[in-house]
Amino acid sequence: MSNFVTNSCNYEVNDGCYGYVVNRIKNGVIIELDNGELAVGWRFGNLFPGTKVLCNIIKLGDGIKKPVVNIEAVFEDRLYVA
Repeated sequence: MSNFVTNSCNYEVNDGCYGYVVNRIKNGVIIELDNGELAVGWRFGNLFPGTKVLCNIIKLGDGIKKPVVNIEAVFEDRLYVA
């Protein structure tokens, strides 16, 4: 019996990837990575949905929990205009 976590997002730790902000949560944002998988980015709750970002994978997801990413750069910031 092995307790290995299956890597469903085809990324390894410290891999860089592009993504778009999908939703904002209490302490961060939900990001759709360039392969279609959803990830969590903490401490970036000020980004609006549709913002293009460059991410770095910090922790892999296991099918139940989402991968955790660090946002390295913001390319296109979507602003809501009233």
